[in-house]
Amino acid sequence: MIKLSVLTLGAEAYHDGELQEKLRRQDIDASPVKVGLLVGHEFLLGHFQFSQRLGVYVFDDTPYYDRIFHRWGLQYRINRHFSAGFHLLAHRHIAEFVDFRVTYSFQKRYK
Repeated sequence: MIKLSVLTLGAEAYHDGELQEKLRRQDIDASPVKVGLLVGHEFLLGHFQFSQRLGVYVFDDTPYYDRIFHRWGLQYRINRHFSAGFHLLAHRHIAEFVDFRVTYSFQKRYK
């Protein structure tokens, strides 16, 4: 049976260079690193994967953003291990940035 829809749990951590510059310009002593936990849904259609995730920051030292964020993504599965795509990160109705990614999946082939 082929699964077309899956639920996901995840974590992410990233360093925002533009945020670091904004903090420096405004003389705010805070970390530009963010760490979040996410729950989401992925829809698989052939080689394409559409994802939507809702997250909460467990570490955000800055005064600018809500603790809640969401990600939307589209990836293309090149083969069993590699895929490429992009994701949009947003806080409420404001898009923050788009990232482009190449991913490697560790999968075993079951018979």
